[in-house]
Amino acid sequence: MKKCIWCSRNDNDVNFNTLAHTFPQSLGGKNICLNVCDSCNFEFGKKQSFQPSVDLAVKEIFNLSRFLISDSKNISSYKRFSSEYFKVNLQRRQINIKMKYKLQSKFQENFARSFKRGIYKIFLEERERICGDSHSDEFNFIREFSRYNLNDVPLYYLRPRYPILLIDQEQLDNPKLHFTESDLELHRKYRLYEFYYGGYSYLLHTNAFMQDLHINKYNAEVVMKNKNSMILSTLVQIHRMEDLDFRYNLFNDGL
Repeated sequence: MKKCIWCSRNDNDVNFNTLAHTFPQSLGGKNICLNVCDSCNFEFGKKQSFQPSVDLAVKEIFNLSRFLISDSKNISSYKRFSSEYFKVNLQRRQINIKMKYKLQSKFQENFARSFKRGIYKIFLEERERICGDSHSDEFNFIREFSRYNLNDVPLYYLRPRYPILLIDQEQLDNPKLHFTESDLELHRKYRLYEFYYGGYSYLLHTNAFMQDLHINKYNAEVVMKNKNSMILSTLVQIHRMEDLDFRYNLFNDGL
């Protein structure tokens, strides 16, 4: 019997006919979470008032990342690149938010919220696909945030000290998460999960309790101790779209 990890309804009550890609299919996502009902899967792709859909927010940022760090980026690929929210000009090295969105009140905050919900959605569906334990009450806070847009859950990324991009082409072609022993140890010690995509490491909370304590402990014991390394530098909490360095400091014109 299938049971949805988001609404907890089973296949006696709801349908499970559509394929719930853990990462958006438009990003190359090929993995499916079987325990997501059609209704919940639809909601993640539905645009809300003054807020992009959860799936679209992730797609916009990650698709822009893939384009900018691609070795084959050229005028031809630029012409094929499309975005709902961004205007890209390779010759002038500019990335700007399209004016109709730039003028919307709270657009940056609303976009960042949808992006955060999308990252936590990916985490829970990938965890169910790999570990099969996403129905645990421990993840109720993610359900409330990602699926029902309630409360708020922090999301962070590690901004490198130097603009060095470690490109994992396989991850770009078929994005997926991993739950190795080191990942489980990070959860046990700091109640965090870390994954790398497009040049940045993202950090998610895996427990609702004492989140400030856990992230501060991680920052002191991991980030600050490695502040002189070539990789780690600053822990950045995402509040607004511009908190995400989606331009990689390569396209330096302001939004």
